[in-house]
Formats: sequence, C-alpha cells, structure tokens
Amino acid sequence: MNQHMLRHRAQELKDEIAVKTADLEGGRITAAEYKGYLDKAEHESGEIATALKAYDQAGRFMANQDVALEHLRNGGSFDSSTKAFQPSGGGLLDAAQQKELRVAMETKRPLTLEVDARNFGFGSYIHTKSATAESALVNGPLPGIMMPNRFISLPYEPTRIASYLPAAAMDGPSSYWLQHTSNAAEANGVAELGSKPDLGMTFTENKVLPQKLAGQASVSMEFNMDYPELGGWMQAELQRSLINQENNYILNAGAPGGPTGAAFTGLLGVSGTLTQDATGTNGLDAIAYAAQALRSSTAAYSPPDLLILSPATVTALLTTKDDTGRYVLDMLQGPAGNLTWNGDAAAQATTNPSLGGIWPQGNEGGNLSLFGVPVVQTTQIANGVGVMLSIRGGAAVYWTRLNMLIIFDPYTGLTNNTWRWVIESRISLSTPRPGAINVIENLPFV
Repeated sequence: MNQHMLRHRAQELKDEIAVKTADLEGGRITAAEYKGYLDKAEHESGEIATALKAYDQAGRFMANQDVALEHLRNGGSFDSSTKAFQPSGGGLLDAAQQKELRVAMETKRPLTLEVDARNFGFGSYIHTKSATAESALVNGPLPGIMMPNRFISLPYEPTRIASYLPAAAMDGPSSYWLQHTSNAAEANGVAELGSKPDLGMTFTENKVLPQKLAGQASVSMEFNMDYPELGGWMQAELQRSLINQENNYILNAGAPGGPTGAAFTGLLGVSGTLTQDATGTNGLDAIAYAAQALRSSTAAYSPPDLLILSPATVTALLTTKDDTGRYVLDMLQGPAGNLTWNGDAAAQATTNPSLGGIWPQGNEGGNLSLFGVPVVQTTQIANGVGVMLSIRGGAAVYWTRLNMLIIFDPYTGLTNNTWRWVIESRISLSTPRPGAINVIENLPFV
C-alpha cells in the first residue's frame, strides 16, 4: 500500500472500532467477539503505523540526499581533480544546467534535463491569441480535471490466506526442519533392575524450497505525467495481483486445475490428509464429523482451529432450515439479526467508499464460526469444498525467502518513454503434519 492507502485504512479502522463499540453496548455482539475484533484491529493499526514510519524515514533520507547533491552542484566541498568535461558557454543549456551535467558525469549518476524551448531560437515566432469561446470547441467545454485518489481498482479476492497461517523466514536458498515420524517401541512398565525399553525414534529431515512469484506493469512517461499519482496506484495494483496469485498457490498448487510445477504443494494438493465426504448429510453434520476426525485421528490428535470455505458454500450452510422452515443457525444464534453472512455485526449504511472502490487484502475472511471452528471465506477455493486445519497441530507454515519487492525501472524503455514497475516475491508453504488437514468434499453450495 502507498501512504494514501495506509492513512485511509487507518481511518477505516477507527470508524470500524467505533461501530463495534456501539454494537457491544447495544448487545448485538458479545464481549468475546468484540475483543477478538479489537485485537486484530490493534495488530493491523500497529503494522500501518510501522509502514508509515518507514515512509517518513525514507522521505527524510531522500530529502537529506537532495540537499547534499544540491550543495555539491553549487560547489560546496567539491574539488574536481580533472576537467575532462568543460561545456562551452551558451548553447541550449544554461549555466546551472551545465554545472549539473558536469557533476552528474563525474559522479556517474543518472540525470534528466529539460531544455528550455526558447533556447532553440524560435521563441520570437510564438504569438498569443484571445481565448476561444466554449462554442468554438468541437466537443464542448474542456474535459474535467480528475480528482486526486479517485482511481478505481481492479477487484481481487480480499482474503489473504497467508494472514491466517504461522509465518517463518527462510534465511537461505532453502530451509530444513526435522520431524519425529515413528517409534520402534513405546515407554512401558519396568520391573526393578529391569531393562528400559528403547523407543527407537525415527526422525525425518524435510526440505522446503521457495517459489518465485513476479509480474510487471508499464506505462508511458506522458500518461504518468498527466496523472501524477498513477505510479503509486500502479504499485498497489501490482501488490494486489501478486497476493491474488499467492492465494492460488497456497490453496491449489499441485491440485487438479491448480498451478503445476510449483516448488511446494498447496493445501488441496498435499498427500496424506484426512478426507470427509459430505454426501448424504446436510453439510453442517459433515463439518462436525470432520472436526471430530481431526481430534481422534492418530495422524494428528489435534482439534481444528481454521476452516476455509467459499462464500457460496457458507451461504448454503447458513440457510439450512428445519422441517418448519426456520433457519437452524439463527435459532442457535438468538433473535433475528445476530446471524449474519460472515459473522460480523450487521453492516452500517455509508456514503464513504473505500479507496479504489475495493476491500483491501488481508484477514478479510469474516468472523463466522461453525461448531466453534473459525471460518474464513474466499472465492479461490472451489464451491462445495472445505479445508479444515489444526494450525496448532502443525497443519501448515507460510515461508518467506524474499518479501514483496517493487523495483522502478525508467531506463529499459527509455527509447520510447516507457516506465516500468516490477514486483516479485519468493514464498513457500510447508505442511509438517498433513494429518492435521481434513479436506471436506461434496458440501452443499448455492
């Protein structure tokens, strides 16, 4: 996010906290739900404050650098030992530009100069005329000026799956972790002076490699000049595209229809997971059965703490009715209004659109829970499929070798005035205990 988006999101958080506080005071949410949201909001606010501080530090650094270069150009503490380049007086460059060009060549740094057209000698032929009346314009009045920060972004799925997984840094070209996989024997009762059983532990060394994700976007220098904020907006769009593909890899790499040849296997592609078939159930039963299986399975013995579903699947589950047509979950949640589509309090009417007309990516999966298991909604998982995980049981770890990097390249396309932004990251996913993952299939969806 750029500075404008960060400040906008910070204000959004303040507004959302005020709404949640009102919901708590009005009895529309519980204290536990309020605390859960407040913890997440405070965490995100801290990240935003850190990012804004980094922007400010970078701005101060660049300002100091500009002052130093200006001092150098004006001759301050600069003693050139050679005079290899001595531009003649006059010409198309004024004295200050000639000096700036000499310093740039001696310090070997890029430089762009704008030449005053009047120096070409035809300035005397430029004349003025009276302003043209509106009626003389072919298409009516001049086009309106675009308001700042009113770009409309390309929509992407807002839920970032990595936000819900434990993260680890990959400090080298790969990372290793050990896993205790089996015992030849178990601890047992021993008689006095008897031999103690040797467990014969077996350990397996596992390796995780990074997957590179990258993209680029370019625009003409003229277009960027006409819309000065375009560069910052394009960087935000690049980040959103990369996060969208990151989600796809984490969920679907190695699975049918998912990315192939990846350095890691996604949650739906890993082998050795538990499976739960929802055929013949109303869907809610299958979720309860899947939770029980994770807790009882010898491959995990781990209670679930995350369930990933598509919005269409969640809606089918929320609209499960009894024989009299009443919503089953609404009866459990209490009076009408407490059951919402994503577990959050009822949305408030607003006339304040989000920056770019989109929801920012992050932990935007909602606060719904089914049978006590937190539910995350994303459109990047197939309808009718669910992934239930025990994060504490070792279901998955998100690795970062290279965090999101954006590079501005104004030089490669200099011959045709093309400015380019490049983005890339190197990430990976490990599933230390596949048995802590239960893939639910054939769930109902709308």
